[in-house]
Amino acid sequence: MRQHGGPWQHSRLFGVRDCLDFIDDRLTKSKIGNFFNLTADGCPDSVRATTFLREIRAGLTTFATMAYIIAVNASIMSQTGGTCKCDAEPKLLCDSIPEFAACKEAMRRDMIAATAAIAGMATLVFGALTNLPVALG
Repeated sequence: MRQHGGPWQHSRLFGVRDCLDFIDDRLTKSKIGNFFNLTADGCPDSVRATTFLREIRAGLTTFATMAYIIAVNASIMSQTGGTCKCDAEPKLLCDSIPEFAACKEAMRRDMIAATAAIAGMATLVFGALTNLPVALG
């Protein structure tokens, strides 16, 4: 097991940290660790000072950093009205028509789902195939 300094040396969080270290060591030395060139696999191309759980934490941090674009993208796109039809003049009156507002809301929800799905798939594929720390959103 790895040696921890600082606050972990005196408080092991009731054994939780030991359990996480065990899981981390096993996964880092497994085929998953070998595939992603983690530290413990002995490969000369391994990434220095990284482990499986450290990479998972980095991925979650990256997701939290870029997740705002899901809502922002959907909001901007739905404000245009998209494919929703409105014949009112001036066009500013369209938002007061319930059918048009419902159409815009449905479009916003569709954009949220599409943006999240595409960003997630692209990031996973890119990370798995290139083994580079890049987020695509």
